[in-house]
Amino acid sequence: MMQTTTRSWEELRGSARTVERTLEDKIAAYTAISRAQSRSSTAVYDEENPPEETADERELAVDIENALTSLSDTIDEMNVHVNRTSVKTQDAMLQRYREVYFDFNTEFRRSMSSLQEKREAQKLFGNRTHNGHSEDVEMDSLLNERRAVDSSRSMTSSII
Repeated sequence: MMQTTTRSWEELRGSARTVERTLEDKIAAYTAISRAQSRSSTAVYDEENPPEETADERELAVDIENALTSLSDTIDEMNVHVNRTSVKTQDAMLQRYREVYFDFNTEFRRSMSSLQEKREAQKLFGNRTHNGHSEDVEMDSLLNERRAVDSSRSMTSSII
């Protein structure tokens, strides 16, 4: 009798459910980090210590990547099982887990991208303080003068 290392459908389904719950929690935590970053982006940018990924954030991202890989592997095993048995309910469940994987992967990539964009924007606009004025007083004066001239010109145009 040949021994197989494949798991039963129930084991696969249980494994997929466990990973799904883990991903829900971890991706929610990662999204919360992204939201917290946007709230703290009003702080003054420090060129010597730019905002970088924290160890917790990195660890969470690695955990999510590992869980996504685990879910993908489980889906592959489920696919092999469904191809052998051709049970419609199992096929429907397999499709559901494919969609769950796609949704989690998309949400994680979107959160990661958003977090990176916020860091880049903070770095790009880092010399601006939270009240909207730069540290360059002369430039602010020129910009204010330009706004006044533009306002006068548009008012004159509307009168004519």
